[in-house]
Amino acid sequence: MRRILFFMGAVLLFTACGKDDGKESVDTSELLGMWQLESLINDGQPKALNNCERQWKQEFRENNQLTFYHFDVQNDGSCKSEVATYTYQVSGNQITFSNEKGKMVNTFSVKEGKLTMVTPASQSRTGKEEIATYTKITANNNADSDPIIGNWKIRVIQDASATVEVTNKPCVKDTYLQADATSILFKLYLPDPKTNECQSGQEQYQWFRQGDTYYFNQNGQQFKLPIELRDNNQTLMLDYPTQSGNIKFYFTRG
Repeated sequence: MRRILFFMGAVLLFTACGKDDGKESVDTSELLGMWQLESLINDGQPKALNNCERQWKQEFRENNQLTFYHFDVQNDGSCKSEVATYTYQVSGNQITFSNEKGKMVNTFSVKEGKLTMVTPASQSRTGKEEIATYTKITANNNADSDPIIGNWKIRVIQDASATVEVTNKPCVKDTYLQADATSILFKLYLPDPKTNECQSGQEQYQWFRQGDTYYFNQNGQQFKLPIELRDNNQTLMLDYPTQSGNIKFYFTRG
C-alpha cells in the first residue's frame, strides 16, 4: 500500500495553443493548482472523451513538482488509475517535463481558467499532434478544496474488545494523519510492549476521489481507502485492517 507505479505515456497528451509564436511569457503562478481534462484534439479532430478520460487530472506545485492522474477504461467498463510524478521547468511559453524515464518539451497557455497544451507529433503517443485543454478545479494551497485535506490528531482507538480515548496516553497521543491535495501520511506511535520505548511507523498513499469515495493506487491497481468523514467533516475514521481484525482510528481536525 505504500508504493505506486509512475505512469509515463499519458502526460504526452500535454500541449499548447497552436497560434503561440513561442515568444509569449507566461506567469508560472497561473499554472499552480489542480486541473481536470475538458477536451482533447488528435490531429485536428476532436476526440469524444469516455468516463475515465474525463477524470484525468494534473496538479502543479510551487516546488516544480507535477502529479498526473490518468484513468484508462477497462473491458468491464471500470477505470484503471495510474499516478505519475514529474519535475517541470518553464521557459517563456515552453514547459519541460522530466522523470526517470526521460523528458519532453511542450508549449502551453493559460487563459480564463483554461490550460491548453500541445504535444507535437514527434513526442505524442499517437504519432500525431495532440491538443489537450484543462479546467482549473482547485486553487493552489486551497485547504478547502477537499474535506480530507488538513492535519488530523488522534482521539480514539477502537478494536473488537475496547474503545480507548488516547488524547492523554503517552506515545500513542502523537499519532496523526496528514493529507494534502495528492497524498495522505498516516503515522502511528506505540510503546514497545517489552521496553515501553515509543516507536513509530508510517504509511503514505497517493489518493484521489470519485464521488464520495477515496481511493489509492498500488502496483497499477485501484483500491478503496478505508476512510470515512463524520461530524460535518470534523472527524475522520480510518478503518485499518490487521491480522487480528480491524482497528478503527478516530481523528479530529486540528
